[in-house]
Amino acid sequence: GGGGDDDDDGGDDPWEDELVAVEAIFGDDVVSRPSRDVVIVTVDVDDGRGGKGKVALEVRRPSGGGYPTEEPPTISLAAASGDGATSRGALRAATASLAAAAAAAAE
Repeated sequence: GGGGDDDDDGGDDPWEDELVAVEAIFGDDVVSRPSRDVVIVTVDVDDGRGGKGKVALEVRRPSGGGYPTEEPPTISLAAASGDGATSRGALRAATASLAAAAAAAAE
């Protein structure tokens, strides 16, 4: 959601366009935007051994103004809930899933 003080409309900002797509894919109930330059997607994951937890993927737009052609976003993955062992397993499972999706997208 933007305010009226934006320098341009959302149609000209690749970051805003991509966040609209992320919200459409994952749903408003799991996507939060704590600031204009940060989006967090929190999803339920299975650690592959019967444990469940929530993982938060935080994507932060770089402040240098070179996004997306010169500066990639900063991405962090964190356990949002679950016990320690389940959280680590859930993070590993989420990381493997993200890596597989990235590899598939690169083909």
